[in-house]
Amino acid sequence: MDRDLVVLVADRHMERAFKGLLSQQEKLAIRNIDYQILTHPGHDPGCRTQAVELLRPFLSSSNYAIVAFDYHGCGSSLMPAEVQSKVERLLFVNGWEKRSHVVVIDPELEEWVWAPSPHVSRALGWGDNFGNLRRWLHDRGLWPSGRSKPIDPKRAMETAMRNAPGDKRPRRSSTIFERIAKSSDPMNCCDSALSQLRETLQAWFPRGD
Repeated sequence: MDRDLVVLVADRHMERAFKGLLSQQEKLAIRNIDYQILTHPGHDPGCRTQAVELLRPFLSSSNYAIVAFDYHGCGSSLMPAEVQSKVERLLFVNGWEKRSHVVVIDPELEEWVWAPSPHVSRALGWGDNFGNLRRWLHDRGLWPSGRSKPIDPKRAMETAMRNAPGDKRPRRSSTIFERIAKSSDPMNCCDSALSQLRETLQAWFPRGD
């Protein structure tokens, strides 16, 4: 095999998020790995229905494969766990058995943004005090008390950037996702899809290999 891992994602934002995440191999508690990230031209539905075709050329050159896409917009009426299982079964029977994993982000990539970190508030234009940003979103009904994440992560992110204090408000771009993923501690996000991804990477690429 020429490469440890190939990752198929739905769009440029997710590509940059995975680039930032996989750059933190020490924090992920995995060994150094060689990886390639691909984006599917069909976005979320394409990853759900055509991952086998896109990954077939990598069957003999990559040890492992990850497919990642948003639940919202993927075009399935099944529950996220069912979507994940269905795509994983397709990969298994097409040569990726025991060496592939599917990440279905519910509802979408912005769910991974909301780790309680000053790196997040800084990237969104709110300085180092994450608590101020959370209170501001709470006061506007976007982040109710008792929840670990905003009700609508994408709307909360866009609203926060649009209303950031000061003159230099950040633009929504793929670089923001990479910056947050690269600087935040991946062990602090409580999203189940990200937790599964961390555990899978640790099983595939344990330290000391």
